[in-house]
Amino acid sequence: MGYKAVEIDELKGWWIDYVVGTQVCNRRAHILWAAGGYGADLTFEDGNGKRLKFSPSTSWGDAGPLLEEFKVSMKYEGNKGWTASVEGGDSHTHLFPLHAAMFALITSKVKDGYRVPTY
Repeated sequence: MGYKAVEIDELKGWWIDYVVGTQVCNRRAHILWAAGGYGADLTFEDGNGKRLKFSPSTSWGDAGPLLEEFKVSMKYEGNKGWTASVEGGDSHTHLFPLHAAMFALITSKVKDGYRVPTY
C-alpha cells in the first residue's frame, strides 16, 4: 500500500474519514481493499485495540462527539449549503453538513498536508 498527498478539495468518500481518523484523532487505521482496489473497508482501533467503523463524514453518531470536542458550529446558508466553523480555526462550506464540518476540522487541525492510502 502506498500513500499520496492530496489537497482538501481532492478528499472524497472514505478518504475524508481516513484523514479525520488518522490525522485529527490520531487513530490507527486498518484497510481491507476490495478486489482491484475499487473501494475499501475502513476501520480504526479504539483505545483497547478493538477495530471499529468510524465514518464521521456520513454518520452523525461518529461526527457528533467531534463537533462537541472541537467546538464546531454549523449554519445553513440556503443554496450554498452548510458552513461549519471550528472555534479558533477555519470555516468551510459544503452542500452536505457533515462534509462541511469535517473539512473545517481537517483544515483547522492538520497543517502539514493530507496523506491518503492508495492501492
